[in-house]
Amino acid sequence: MAGEYLEAVASFASLEELVRRAAGGVSLVVSLDGRLLPLASLLGRSTGGTPVVLTAARPGVERALREAARGRYLVVRGEMLAATPRSVFVYLARRGLVEPSLAVAEVAAAGAPSVAPNTSVKKAVSLLEESGAIAVGVRSRGRISKVLTVVDFAGYALEAGLSRRDLLLDPTPVSRVDPVVVGDPADLRSGFLDGVSRYSMAVVELGCEVLVDESSLRKYLAARVVTGRK
Repeated sequence: MAGEYLEAVASFASLEELVRRAAGGVSLVVSLDGRLLPLASLLGRSTGGTPVVLTAARPGVERALREAARGRYLVVRGEMLAATPRSVFVYLARRGLVEPSLAVAEVAAAGAPSVAPNTSVKKAVSLLEESGAIAVGVRSRGRISKVLTVVDFAGYALEAGLSRRDLLLDPTPVSRVDPVVVGDPADLRSGFLDGVSRYSMAVVELGCEVLVDESSLRKYLAARVVTGRK
């Protein structure tokens, strides 16, 4: 992570380039053809309010925490560094202010949506929009067999020539959508903090497997802000 509790904003000339380079993880704020936007809004969903806020100087960690918890992304003008739920959570964990092994249950309580392999694309995309998540877990027999992110659905739409409206009407099962960002869910089981640091996602075991993502981290941070926990 650049700047301790900040992460670099990746720049792409086009959506096609973003999809092509997405394997292994993408920054949570991207510059797409010069426009800054949260990864969660890649499919055209409004994240509400003013999600990206430019600032002339690096924010203090307390402000970064408050804004990340509110779903706002502070981007340092000129440096292209952003404060995100991932960057703030990882900073707190590495400084010993959060114990990842103890935080897992709280983070997983706000897990990302999970769907069955025969769930339609329209249902999966609707769940992403309703939850503010960046990914859905495809669960089979209690295990996450595939992880599909907003980038994967964007790539699927590009290949099929579909608009956002088309996606919200598409009956195709998610089993036919190829993952780009996370090729193998095993990568998200290697360690909670490792998965969060690289992908902003992790798969945790709580009776059955649960996918956590950026939205889970944001809700966890919001609870810390409300309760005043350090």
